[in-house]
Amino acid sequence: MKYLGAIVMLIGVLFLAVPYFAGIESNATLWTGLILEIIGFVGHIVLNRRAGA
Repeated sequence: MKYLGAIVMLIGVLFLAVPYFAGIESNATLWTGLILEIIGFVGHIVLNRRAGA
């Protein structure tokens, strides 16, 4: 559970990297990757604070 935020961030990176290497230009995948990155970042901070307390 402690690494859930980091895992979500890695999934977000995949959403950003796969279309780049496949040559797909879609704003939907970019937005999805961005949202997953933000959620993963915030989740990582929150979960680590909760685990440390």
